[in-house]
Amino acid sequence: MARLTDRGFSAEDAAEFEARSSQPHTLEWLANIYRWQGGVEVQLYTDLPIVGGTLSLDSSDPIRRHLTLEVGTVGELVPDQASDPLAPFGQVVKLWCRIDRSDGTWLPWLKQGEYPIVSTTSEWPSLIQTIECADYAFVVDQYIYEKKKSYNKQTVRNAIKEITEEALPDKVFTIHAIEAASNTKCEPHTVSEAGTSRWEMAMAIAASRWMETFYDSEGNLVIRRALTNDDNETLSGADGEPDIGTVSNPVAVIEDGPGGNLVALTTAVTREGAINGVVINLHETISQTLAARKKREAESGDKEDDPDDTTEDGEKVDPDDTDDDDELQPIPNPKAGDPRVNVQIQAHATGSIAWGDRFGRAPIVIEKNVKRINNSNVNAQKKRAKRLLHRRGGVIRSVDIDAVGLYWLEPDDKVRVKYAGRTEAHYVASIELDLSGESPARIRTRSLNVTDPG
Repeated sequence: MARLTDRGFSAEDAAEFEARSSQPHTLEWLANIYRWQGGVEVQLYTDLPIVGGTLSLDSSDPIRRHLTLEVGTVGELVPDQASDPLAPFGQVVKLWCRIDRSDGTWLPWLKQGEYPIVSTTSEWPSLIQTIECADYAFVVDQYIYEKKKSYNKQTVRNAIKEITEEALPDKVFTIHAIEAASNTKCEPHTVSEAGTSRWEMAMAIAASRWMETFYDSEGNLVIRRALTNDDNETLSGADGEPDIGTVSNPVAVIEDGPGGNLVALTTAVTREGAINGVVINLHETISQTLAARKKREAESGDKEDDPDDTTEDGEKVDPDDTDDDDELQPIPNPKAGDPRVNVQIQAHATGSIAWGDRFGRAPIVIEKNVKRINNSNVNAQKKRAKRLLHRRGGVIRSVDIDAVGLYWLEPDDKVRVKYAGRTEAHYVASIELDLSGESPARIRTRSLNVTDPG
């Protein structure tokens, strides 16, 4: 939740916070240490003496939130026991920041996340301690699977809930999940392997159903729709999703000139990481049973029901959605003994990034196993290919920004960038905040679907 009104601020305080953060102001950070013991949260230390550090938020990192704290403690907080405040034995740093009002009073605290301690380093003679932390996804990621685990027929929400709660048995957290996560089952044959990451499995379960999952600024788990194209005007915040803004109503405006918050800016346009085609190779996993079925039918004289009218879960498939899209045509049902066990699906760009034109050929290739190739899963993958191409097609414009304030920004938020007479719509890819207050925020924004760098 990026908007201040969604994070406990009144509309008046939110407006004042945003306006004040672009002006000269005083910034204060607060870090307290907690530990869960027998299902109860115990506070171990209040108001760490912060002398520096960095808060990093990055949507491209599986562990989205990282925190480095530099603490001046004259040595009294050097951890010797597992229960000491800065020991990495389940201790968690909770972080807040606030800024002053123009009259010298303070605006409300803004929570910036919860971070299990990963490591603590103590230095002499400076007596500075450096605490490296990450969000709860780090703990879930550490608890690898000890044996195979199946999530067949579980909903996306229940599967991810089970995964995270197993890794965090004492931690109480809220799951903010869209309704679809509670109504949509995991992809059939979703099975983890021993020795693999629980967090990677949680992300894979979400991604397979066009969702994503991460821990937010409150330390809670979010399951939301995966982002679509960047000119999307659908307002987030509905169906339990965080409000990430829209092009016409962005979470923040970053601008140069008098009264602006922009300090410095570097732009780049690159085709690295961009695409103009999507290829999905479908592979049937039970083709080896077709010969046996054909033999049974020959011996009995009875034709068996074709499994193409059901999903892998045994439920009826939805009717093929082909009426309003010429590209989504039914495929013939595979018959007994049909040797076809692979189908390739392609989506190619047109216009200035046309496939095979001056832009060349830059595809994403995805390998996808299905129990049985049928109309339903072929058309679903055709839609998937088109959505991927719509979102990722074209070159990428990125902007590195140094800006004052903007402490409420989160990865994926829509922002408006105004500089040198230009106005551009971007989303936030990453944010880095300097806890010493000596440097402005470093923000990387990105605009996809840029076919004309202009």
